[in-house]
Amino acid sequence: MIEPCWYKLNIDCSNALRSDWKFPDTEGKEFGLWSETAPNMFNPEWLKEMQEKGIYVADSLIFYRSAGHNTYNAHIEIHKIHPKNISTFGLNMVFDGDDSVMTWYKMPDIKGPPSYGAAGTVYYNWPINSLQEIDRHILGSGVTLVRVGIPHTVIMGDKPRWCISARAALIEQLYWKDVVKYMRDKNVLIERDDVQKN
Repeated sequence: MIEPCWYKLNIDCSNALRSDWKFPDTEGKEFGLWSETAPNMFNPEWLKEMQEKGIYVADSLIFYRSAGHNTYNAHIEIHKIHPKNISTFGLNMVFDGDDSVMTWYKMPDIKGPPSYGAAGTVYYNWPINSLQEIDRHILGSGVTLVRVGIPHTVIMGDKPRWCISARAALIEQLYWKDVVKYMRDKNVLIERDDVQKN
């Protein structure tokens, strides 16, 4: 049985980025992670449209992976060094790498201290061969609501991949099921044919 970890959103992101914002330089890199505040990278008109939908984008993580670069680890992101501050969701937009698969896994026990990554991130990770997969999806274009409070990773294909994961304020700490309900109530959630509506 699928445990749903993603939903497409009826949100246009064709004008999401500021015209003067540029993707970071990746020369010589197989992987990159950066953080950016919303006003610095997103079009003010798009942010206003999002606010009118009840979604207040505060900042974003920017992910890059070169073609075929796989870590074979899954991770969760946390705000501080405490499991109670696990991030719940992201609003992901993939600009390249439409042959890469995002996968989600059942949550294991958290043991030991977290790790520290680029862009000021703190996270826990596990080898994917020790986890049970529960959902997968090729995100493609558009905005996808993704669950980030359980282990997840991207299995890379033959193309490099850029992904912008916008993070929303105010509702960020809701449980996943409540985030899904919030987006459904705002009439932006596109129901999945393979999942029974809760």
